[in-house]
Amino acid sequence: GLDSSREMLRRARERVGNASLVLADAEALPFRDCCFTVAFMVTVLHNLPSPGVGLREAWRVLKPGGRCFATWLKKAGGGFKLKGLLLEAGLRPVELLDLDGVEDLVSLALKAEAVEGRAYLRLIRNVRRGLELRSAIIKALKRGELTAKSLAELVGVSYASALRQLRNLEREEVVERLGRPPFRWRVTGKGQLSLLDYLQPGTSRG
Repeated sequence: GLDSSREMLRRARERVGNASLVLADAEALPFRDCCFTVAFMVTVLHNLPSPGVGLREAWRVLKPGGRCFATWLKKAGGGFKLKGLLLEAGLRPVELLDLDGVEDLVSLALKAEAVEGRAYLRLIRNVRRGLELRSAIIKALKRGELTAKSLAELVGVSYASALRQLRNLEREEVVERLGRPPFRWRVTGKGQLSLLDYLQPGTSRG
C-alpha cells in the first residue's frame, strides 16, 4: 500500500499488520518499471494536482497485461472524465462501472484482489465456491465480519455512505425473507446493523 499521509499509513498498519506500506507521492512512485500486475487507486486520482500524471505512473509500474483499477467521483465528472484520463495515460479502459451499491464496491475490491484479513478471504472463498456475491456479503454481515467501518476502509468510501449502503442491503434482505412487516434498525458498535424489533400490525412504533 502507498499513501502520502503518515497518519493514513499508521491506520493502515493497525489494520493489515505486516503488509508492505510506503510513504510516497502517487505522482512519483518509488518503484521500477514493470514491477506490478495490479494497481488499485481508490479515491486517489481526484485528489491529485495532476491525475493524469498519477495514471501514467501507474502505467509505468504495471507489467505488460497488468490491470489498473481506479475510481473517480461522480460529482467530479464520473466515468466520462476517468475514461479520458485513462486513454491519455496509455491505459485501455476495459470496463467502466457505475458504483452505487455495496455489491458494486465489494465486487471492485474482489476483482482487484485488494482485500485483507480472514473475513475478506472467507468472502472470496464463498464467491469462488459459487455463492452469489450478494449472498456472500449478507452472510458476512450476519457474522459481524463486514461492517460499515471495514467497508469504508476497504473501498475508500465515506463511513456514512458505507453505513447507508449496508442498511439498505440488510433491509432488502429482510423484506425478501419476511415480506413487508414494519421494522426498525439499531446501529451497534463499528457501524454494524441489527434488527431492533418487528412490529405487529397495530403496534405503536414508540
